[in-house]
Amino acid sequence: MSERRRDRKGVRLTTRTGYKTVCTMLAKEPFGARKIGSVTAKEAKDFLTYLQTEKGYSYSSVHTIRGVLRGAFKEAVFNGWTLQNPFGEFSLKDAIENDSGKRDAMDQETEKKLMDFIKEDKHFSPYYDAFYILLHTGMRVSEFCGLTFDDVDLDRKEIRIDHQLMRVGVNVYCEMNTKTKAGMRVLPISDDVCDAFRRLIESRVKPETEPEVDGFKGFICLDKDGRPTVALHWEHRLTAIRKKYNAHYKEPLPHITPHVLRHTYCTRQALNGMNPKILQYLMGCCVPVARV
Repeated sequence: MSERRRDRKGVRLTTRTGYKTVCTMLAKEPFGARKIGSVTAKEAKDFLTYLQTEKGYSYSSVHTIRGVLRGAFKEAVFNGWTLQNPFGEFSLKDAIENDSGKRDAMDQETEKKLMDFIKEDKHFSPYYDAFYILLHTGMRVSEFCGLTFDDVDLDRKEIRIDHQLMRVGVNVYCEMNTKTKAGMRVLPISDDVCDAFRRLIESRVKPETEPEVDGFKGFICLDKDGRPTVALHWEHRLTAIRKKYNAHYKEPLPHITPHVLRHTYCTRQALNGMNPKILQYLMGCCVPVARV
């Protein structure tokens, strides 16, 4: 990978970690020892196919690897080290099968089954309010994890979103800006969501020492060790909920992730006729053009 690419300014820590992961993988593969100018488009395509069929990488992982390699070869062309970018000569769908599951929005029946089960289950009921908030605000789960007491104004019934909480590596947390500039927004929340926040805050166990991440304190959701929760906590909880539900009922729940909850909120609002520009603002996908 070129020095120019490695030294890019303003690259997110998660992106740099992705670069490092790809470099580590390439160091273990014969393909990684090839001279840049000798790699053909067919060999690049065959390598991606090999990663999926022989090494067991998922479609999303191969997509990420290809993106890093395509960018690296682009820099190589820029620097005159090679004349072509072999990873930019073909579509990924022509190299590997898209085996990633669809993240479809839930219909109302599935949503009711899920939420009723969480609410009534003794083990999972403490998570009900968090999932209710995610389902009725459309927040990214990393934005939800980053919420502090200062970000939630229950009197004004609004949430300020200007950061998200990510985990990089083991027990290493990094607080950063939202995914895009458009992600910085103020969300109006309903009375039901306000009530869910109140219950969540009231049930919060105060840690001996409030965790601090890059100057942020007072995270609303903490794990059993008193540290801020991250996306993986909520993904694992939804997986466990679905597994337990499907073990007790004949009609199983489909694959559900925190992103499915976000997608469900967006789809529901669109079907209810919300102005597309306002919905884009609420989802953090564009610069607002109107006050909500």
